[in-house]
Amino acid sequence: MNRTAPVELTQIGLDPHAFKYSDDRSWRGPCPVCGGHRRFVVFTDHEWPMWNGWCDDCGKTIKAWQMVTYQITDEQRAAAQAKAAEYERIREQHRREMLAKFTVTELWQELHRRLSAEHVAQWEAWGVPVEWQNYLELGYTPDKAYYDATGTLKHTPAYTIPYFHYNVTAQDQKQFATMQYRLFNADNLADRYRFEHGLPATYYQTVPTDPIEDQVVICEGAKKGIVTRISLTNLCVLAVPSKGSWGGIVEAVKQCGRVHVLLDPDASLQAVRLARAIGKSAHVVRLNHKVDDLATQYGMTGRDFESAIRWERIV
Repeated sequence: MNRTAPVELTQIGLDPHAFKYSDDRSWRGPCPVCGGHRRFVVFTDHEWPMWNGWCDDCGKTIKAWQMVTYQITDEQRAAAQAKAAEYERIREQHRREMLAKFTVTELWQELHRRLSAEHVAQWEAWGVPVEWQNYLELGYTPDKAYYDATGTLKHTPAYTIPYFHYNVTAQDQKQFATMQYRLFNADNLADRYRFEHGLPATYYQTVPTDPIEDQVVICEGAKKGIVTRISLTNLCVLAVPSKGSWGGIVEAVKQCGRVHVLLDPDASLQAVRLARAIGKSAHVVRLNHKVDDLATQYGMTGRDFESAIRWERIV
């Protein structure tokens, strides 16, 4: 079977070399807007150029027939548009079903109960005490199915990180938003964090029983956000899914008075872009190591952290 992505992708601004086989009707690769590795899906089960695609994260859509010069009939266009609408309907229905399943059954509580002493110790080694593990309901599953970069279905144990947001309709309550998995044996370490298929990628709130405050720190990744909040500051700490995926955080902090954007050292350009998207309330904090490593391995204190975010000093 030919697993080389079609060259026609170049005509709609996508790099075929970056796209991998997903199934008999689609290919996955990085989004042209927000990046990632496989969050943009292109459906190729129609005759070119009646292809369409969208991003699972930022929602960017591409309809090939609108971007290339090609003679198509009204019937072909209508059929392709109807097919795209049906795909979107199925995708939205699946998302709602998955969200309902997690909400009704509270699966994250069962996964939290599966934490063994070994798993608890691992979270503690990462800088997350057991009381925070319980509060955030971090968990474990012995078997998580996922697709690797070649489209091959694989299985691995995984730590589970439920994402909760503050429930504005019920004070002091947290509302389930999505589920993320930290795969044990991912082939690509940069791609070991995966969201539940059918549920959206969104920002992480480290204290979801409290509303977002006026002053906010934004980290890259939930684990870094948790460690930063526990070890370094009492400020409101949020986290984006990755340097190329903001998960709706711009809208969430638009009313904040001060936003400290603290991404990983290799994401300086993405940090600037995020700060500009947020507006005048945001500034970039630059550190020479990942913030959770500074806290757990290099002895950074809360006072050091306060100095870093106040003066934007490299530490």
